[in-house]
Amino acid sequence: MRPESEHVDGEAESIAYDRELVRRRGLYGFVQASWHLVEPTHPFVPNWHLEQMAAHCEAMARGDWTRGVINVPPSSGKSTVVSICWHTWAWITQPELKFMFASYKPALAFDHAMKSKRIISSPWYRARWPGVEIVGGERAAVGDYANTAGGFRLSDSVHGGFTGRHADIQVADDPHKPIDTMNSGVSLDFVSERFWKGTMSSRARDPSTGRRLVIMQRLHEADLAGACLADGYEHLSLPMRFDPARASRTTVGGDPRTVDGELLFPKRFPLEEVVRLERELGAHADAQLQQEATTKGGGPIKQEHFRYWRFLPEQFDALLWSWDCAFKDAESSDDVCGQLWGKVGGDYYLLWRVLEKLDFSTTLQVVEQMRAWSRPRFGMGGPVLVEDKANGTAVINVLAKKISGFIAATPLGSKVARASAVSYLFRAGNVFFPDPTLPNYAWSKDHAETVRKFPRVKHDDTVDAMTQALAFFESEAGSTMSDAIESFIRFKSGAA
Repeated sequence: MRPESEHVDGEAESIAYDRELVRRRGLYGFVQASWHLVEPTHPFVPNWHLEQMAAHCEAMARGDWTRGVINVPPSSGKSTVVSICWHTWAWITQPELKFMFASYKPALAFDHAMKSKRIISSPWYRARWPGVEIVGGERAAVGDYANTAGGFRLSDSVHGGFTGRHADIQVADDPHKPIDTMNSGVSLDFVSERFWKGTMSSRARDPSTGRRLVIMQRLHEADLAGACLADGYEHLSLPMRFDPARASRTTVGGDPRTVDGELLFPKRFPLEEVVRLERELGAHADAQLQQEATTKGGGPIKQEHFRYWRFLPEQFDALLWSWDCAFKDAESSDDVCGQLWGKVGGDYYLLWRVLEKLDFSTTLQVVEQMRAWSRPRFGMGGPVLVEDKANGTAVINVLAKKISGFIAATPLGSKVARASAVSYLFRAGNVFFPDPTLPNYAWSKDHAETVRKFPRVKHDDTVDAMTQALAFFESEAGSTMSDAIESFIRFKSGAA
């Protein structure tokens, strides 16, 4: 879209103007010139972050930037730049380039593909770059179309059909359904392990020159962006409010802001709108707006409510072991977690933790050994809770014959609901973790960090074992977790 002060008379002059704009400004100029085709009811609003996204895509098209993650807040124009305009611009000078685009659902991937195909098929584009022609024209499939020079665009969901095809550039644009990230595990592992590192890793036309881009809002510590950053991808992070401590720079460019709190896109998201979004998103604001995988203040259990012990009571009223057993001893599975908890009055003390990957037989040995280890040190036995799922049921069946006090704890409600159900104990100051500076208790720092970040953590076994122990202690019957969960549900619903 041209500045209002720059009027162009006649079709020939308009064509010449757009071609020169794209020649000088590259992909950003193309986004500006073609905006009326993508968003006909909303005027183009220029901003530096669009230029930065475009510059990184240009570098990737040239082969100068091969592995990248771009994190930006939702509704910031990322899909327009990357998934709609990028390849339609690249084909002007590199029509042979082959692209694959994936999103979390087919409808989203096809919507982007339809808009890009509409640009290429438009009289506006044909008049300016007539050399780019789609094979089959209007009859070409929206999700899979090619040009006459051999380039193609293949679009589908992360669960779709990319096998059998090979591309120069692979793009994951919003690969996760946001609601799925609240339940860590299967959906996150599928996208990062099976889709991106599995299926797509072998879909490069030339492995030595293949390029890969993930663009999304941060959602979880173990989302695809997090997995790629752990693998060394370059990172362009553009939070809604600038944080000098997290200023993003890449080999291509970066965030030019210098003032703490400076807004990303004030013409579209002024301060009052940002404040409204932060209020509505609540605990999700740090991730979706600030591109931090975890919330600063914590999830259901807040960091400001953490308390630590350096000296223990002389005697406990009750003691128990709480175990969360993994399904199998695979690299992608959760750890086996066992925690020893002590109760004095209304206060609860975390006394020890076991956290490691164990196979079934070793799990049996460790559970039995830790029970024996803790008895002489704390002067009592107490129940051993084992979550009745995965390997837990089998562990119970075997060890219940050897050791008294085994209880199958049936998890009720979601993991988040269980953590929320015991969060009042933290608010009241009744839960104590070991001071991590104590000898042999350095692991307490990791435990506290996991609780703080939950539910946006990949392995939440330590939280499961903790909430299981606390809910058991609090339950009136002392045999199920239902009372604490039901009390939480009644509280949230406003019931008497």
